[in-house]
Amino acid sequence: MFEDTSRSPLASPEEQQGASLLSVLPGYPSRGSTPLPLPIGTGANISASASFNSGGSGIGKGHDLAEELKQARHEIELLRTMDPFHAAEMAIELQMEKMRCAEATSIRDSAVQRLASAYDSIKEKAATINRLQNEKTDLESRLANVEVRIKEAAEQARAEERQIMEGELSRLRDVIRNLKDSVEAEKQTRVSSESSPLTTTSLSDYSSPTDDAASAITAVLHALANGIDHLSIGQVSNPVSPLHSSPSSSIPPPGLKLLVGADLQNFRASSGHPIDMIRARNAVLTALPMPLGIPEDELKPIILPPSMPIHEFLNNTTGNSLSGYRTFHEKTTRWCPDREEHGYFLTPLYKCTTKARVSTAHSWNEVDPRGRMIKPTECFYNRQGKWYYAGQYVALRLDDFSTKEWNELDAETSGVLVKETLVGRKNTSPTVQYEVSQLYSAGALKIACVGLQCVGFNLALYHNILEQAAKCRQGGRWRGGWGASEFPAVDGSADNSGNNGAINDNNNAYCASLFNLM
Repeated sequence: MFEDTSRSPLASPEEQQGASLLSVLPGYPSRGSTPLPLPIGTGANISASASFNSGGSGIGKGHDLAEELKQARHEIELLRTMDPFHAAEMAIELQMEKMRCAEATSIRDSAVQRLASAYDSIKEKAATINRLQNEKTDLESRLANVEVRIKEAAEQARAEERQIMEGELSRLRDVIRNLKDSVEAEKQTRVSSESSPLTTTSLSDYSSPTDDAASAITAVLHALANGIDHLSIGQVSNPVSPLHSSPSSSIPPPGLKLLVGADLQNFRASSGHPIDMIRARNAVLTALPMPLGIPEDELKPIILPPSMPIHEFLNNTTGNSLSGYRTFHEKTTRWCPDREEHGYFLTPLYKCTTKARVSTAHSWNEVDPRGRMIKPTECFYNRQGKWYYAGQYVALRLDDFSTKEWNELDAETSGVLVKETLVGRKNTSPTVQYEVSQLYSAGALKIACVGLQCVGFNLALYHNILEQAAKCRQGGRWRGGWGASEFPAVDGSADNSGNNGAINDNNNAYCASLFNLM
């Protein structure tokens, strides 16, 4: 009578067949998140069936189940008809697609990283460019300010130089006026020479310049006046400590100072031929006044043993009494034919020096060709292998050596000048000497002509040197040298540097070894 409600009624045959098909369908539980139906006869299905039968909503669920069954049947048919090899190919293609996707992702990440690095680099370089542009603007402004200051300094130096030159011109005009007066007085004295011969003798001893000398000085003054507007401001070499004047050298240095320029002398030929240049220099030397006390006899040579250099002899002979003396080589020294007491010597205007830290690096420096000879200096010169005492000299600048004169020099003289140019360089191979000679021929390097004006003659020094040379030859060894009290120091310099009197500075280096080789 009673009906067992806990037990669901038997499902229809279609439901049972659908449940069995769904249970064997592979992967069905994962399709669409639809749960696999429970086997028939379980409490869940009975209760579900009961609820389906009891409720009116069971119709909708049955319709969904029918759709699922149709889809399952279709997939089962596909699986039955599918080739196993085709399934393997599909799996391989799926793996390949996964690998391609992974590779594309890796390439994308690498490209993004490179773009990020490029962006950072471009940003850094843009900042650097901005900084450099700012520095460039700053440097341009500073350079403009420096150029203005240099221009002002050059104008000021030009004005000062012009003022000095005007003062020099006025002084030289006074000198010319006095010379003209002296010439007129000499002419008048010659007229009355028969009545007063003593006066004539004194005027002759004074050695007043002739009319040619006065005209030469006038030409030099005209050249100085024309050259004021063409002055150039250049780098000045290191100053040299001047020699102190001594009571014995009462003769002042010469007032005549010649400058290098295109219009140096009106009497110089416009062609610049070497013969004309030599004549012009000799004309200037002839116009220089003569000092008193020059011996009329021919100078005697200082004959020394062959193994003794002149520097060793003078240093041991005079001790500290003779300091700052100067020696001249025969090949680089010229003497005026009209006034043999005056002359000029050739010396490089630029010298090459090897740097201390880098043996292959060299520097060219301009030197002062006069050196310490702005003050009266004792000088010795070499002629035909013998040394002579020349007297006291001061230096003055003449016109520089031209390229034509250089090309006409003999090989020995040019070789001496080239060696003197490279005296501070370690590598003095023949190739280097040839290159320096070519620089002189092209005009890149200059040879300075330095005039030698005789301003005195120390007779005591002259005789004592000859006596000591004779003793040295007789004894065969060195005798005791003189003391400082034997004769006064004529150049007034006290050399305490240990050089024993030989001039050896940056601007004028004449070492004993150089003259020994010569």
